[in-house]
Amino acid sequence: MQNIKLEKREQDILINISRIISEEVQNLKDVLTTVVGIKLSSDLSHCNVYVTFSKNSKKNLERLNQASGYIKKQLSSILKWRKIPSLHFKIDDTFEKSLKIEQILEEIKKEK
Repeated sequence: MQNIKLEKREQDILINISRIISEEVQNLKDVLTTVVGIKLSSDLSHCNVYVTFSKNSKKNLERLNQASGYIKKQLSSILKWRKIPSLHFKIDDTFEKSLKIEQILEEIKKEK
């Protein structure tokens, strides 16, 4: 039951952060930003937000972290929870890792 509640909260955060970033964060208007995942701590105090950007990942990650206070404030007005977790934005590199694995597998296949 606890996991279902945690997953529901993660889903609520994901949906709302995605909307806030796309519609309200001014310093990312020129960049396609995708929230690909949320990992909420079991005590609900910290939230890792995994994102991808269309360009300049490191620079845009800095911008997003600078806007985290604003995003948290917006979340608190939407979600009406007693406590909103601290937001920690991280670049999701799953796609790049999968490409690298695929390249390695192709090289192995060619060697045979």
